[in-house]
Amino acid sequence: MVIKVFTSRCSGNIEIKRKQEYVMSVLKARKIEYQEVDISDPTNEAEKQFMREKTPPKEGRQVPLPPQIFNSDIYCGDYESFEDAVECNTVFDLLKMSSPEPKPAETAN
Repeated sequence: MVIKVFTSRCSGNIEIKRKQEYVMSVLKARKIEYQEVDISDPTNEAEKQFMREKTPPKEGRQVPLPPQIFNSDIYCGDYESFEDAVECNTVFDLLKMSSPEPKPAETAN
């Protein structure tokens, strides 16, 4: 099970860059391992095609824009759905992962 975040490092769109950084910073903060896939890298053409084929179409858009998030080959969502999951504290549900077990509180001696 690998979380993949499809990004574009060559995007001139500041909004896309901000959204990509937000997704990855939340994943880092929650200690969720992920793999960034730069779809602007020509060596990732097969991954880019995979993302385009597996991402559900959005009204008014011909191709999906990054960031797009997958758990292995299962589509999880885009920036908007990720942001909603952060607000509702359902990130692990969105990513189709089980929540980590809470660590027991240390007892004072």
